[in-house]
Amino acid sequence: MWIIPKNHPLYSAFALECVASKEDLSEPKPFFSGTQPCKSCPYRKDAPIQLWDKYEFDKLIEEDKKTFGATYKCHRNDGSCCKGWLINQDKRRHPNIALRILMSKEGVTREYLDRLKCKVEMFETIEEMAEANYRPLPKNSAINP
Repeated sequence: MWIIPKNHPLYSAFALECVASKEDLSEPKPFFSGTQPCKSCPYRKDAPIQLWDKYEFDKLIEEDKKTFGATYKCHRNDGSCCKGWLINQDKRRHPNIALRILMSKEGVTREYLDRLKCKVEMFETIEEMAEANYRPLPKNSAINP
């Protein structure tokens, strides 16, 4: 779980979206639950940038290149998968074998996948998302004072 101190430049209304509530943590959600990315999902183009370490993006890119791959939970730590990642995988016809196995095991249907939607524009690729989060920021911005 990521904690952003209130005095940190990245702390904002989005900070509350970055962690699950106590109620969410009391009983973890099924991995395949929910139908849209959270407000701070890095796959969303309107989400705040640089909330996660560059290492996390590098790791995601590296895992995505592997045939078996890995599955990803939402950074809110509520037990569900990252819907932005799942939408990205679905658009690419599920190249991740680990995801395919888990979907089969959990009985995920095409109907569930068809309900996955994001109300805002999303990055097309993991690389595009990572680059948007780690391109050099202009001096004197809210994030790079």
